[in-house]
Amino acid sequence: AVSGVADYAFLTPALPLRGFNYNAQNGTKFALMNYELRFPLIRYLVTGGVPLAFQNITGAAFLDVGSAWTDSHAWQAFTSDPYTGTITKDLLIGTGFGARLVLFGLPLKFDVAWSYDVAGFSVPKYYISLGEDF
Repeated sequence: AVSGVADYAFLTPALPLRGFNYNAQNGTKFALMNYELRFPLIRYLVTGGVPLAFQNITGAAFLDVGSAWTDSHAWQAFTSDPYTGTITKDLLIGTGFGARLVLFGLPLKFDVAWSYDVAGFSVPKYYISLGEDF
């Protein structure tokens, strides 16, 4: 059982949706889908002044969709806004792109993400992380 904030942050198997603040939604149930398309960017790069060599720099374009809820009957994916029309309510959608590389033997990821609510995109959020994806 999850009993505290630290337990939730480090023992929950789902990672936050990119493009949203952490804990944008919470509840006793959650669903998360990550779709990521990876493609080669640079096969080999050697820098000038400092002799650093980067290999297999890949790019990524992604779409994250998810939600968290407690009451299944009250969950609503979309709602109507008088100014913008239909927007997302409980359904969270984030999209963006990033780069993956290995630096000094450590897998490094850099992502730029935006939340999307059908009416438009948010300001970008930036993510830097170490570690393998799977």
